[in-house]
Amino acid sequence: MSHFGDLNGTGIQVAQNFGVIKLHQAGIPGAGKTILVSIIIDHLQRISGDRDVGIAYLYCNFRRVNDQTVEQLIANLVKQIFSNKFPPPPAVMDAYTRHKKYKSQPSLSDLEEMFHTVAARYKDGVFVIVDALDECQMSDNIRSEFIEALLRLQSRDRNVNILATSRPVPDIVEAFDGYSRLEIVAQRDDIERYMRNKMPNLRAVSKYRDLQDEIIDCIASVADGMFLLARLFIESLEHKVSAKRIRETLNKLRKCAQEKESKLALLRLAYDDVMERINGQPADYKELANHVLSWIICAKRPLKTIEVQYAWAVKDSEDGIDEAAIPEAENMVSYGGAALC
Repeated sequence: MSHFGDLNGTGIQVAQNFGVIKLHQAGIPGAGKTILVSIIIDHLQRISGDRDVGIAYLYCNFRRVNDQTVEQLIANLVKQIFSNKFPPPPAVMDAYTRHKKYKSQPSLSDLEEMFHTVAARYKDGVFVIVDALDECQMSDNIRSEFIEALLRLQSRDRNVNILATSRPVPDIVEAFDGYSRLEIVAQRDDIERYMRNKMPNLRAVSKYRDLQDEIIDCIASVADGMFLLARLFIESLEHKVSAKRIRETLNKLRKCAQEKESKLALLRLAYDDVMERINGQPADYKELANHVLSWIICAKRPLKTIEVQYAWAVKDSEDGIDEAAIPEAENMVSYGGAALC
């Protein structure tokens, strides 16, 4: 058995036993699925220097439904594994020439054939990673057809490895029935280690070791496998001016955790605190943060940093764009706090 590499601390052996990996990772929102996928992609890219390996990945986004037809998604994967193989295989060039001549788009079967043709050129295999399958649109059966297409990519070529993540949505779980499945949950030890590293930022508790332990125990308990909650709560404590205020906040967390829909109550508390901190800033900071948040939330697609910067510059300029009105990216993130991270 050959190993392409291990990710220390995750318990996942990446790319183990070439050509037989077909793994579905499911986890609740905020468990760290996307972060884990990013780590795996970075890991594969770093150690692939001396290997002939193809890597293709997608991050599905519910706001980009117009970019998520099955053909567009598979074409994206083809483009990624194609980019490192020159000259192009003759079959791929023939297909390109034909579609260019007739101004047509390749069919799904055409794209799958291109994928197989290029994948066969990678001696050490191809890794296809898809994050947030649950955010792929369900209308017109796009999600189910995309999953079927993904599984066909691997069923034909033994050197193609598939890793997909999603929330535990029934139709996705059913589609991957019979394949390897790993539940993604933030382990309590990991959450506690993360918070202990954050303790130096809590100046109000620097003299109280018992309170530090209480903070770690309380937040780890209420987070219940959600790294997102742990992060929001530990960051909210950084702005408390006394140990007494911190204990009051911990009591609120415990109270919310006892409610019927405790996760919703805790998330509401966390984001209410974030917005309170945003709105408690000086007027200019508050205005910038609120506008940036509204643009990001209401946008039909993910916005680039430069787009948000220029949107503010247009808003803040009387005639045209005043370069002096463009805010620094670091300031936008700083004023927006945890809501923008």
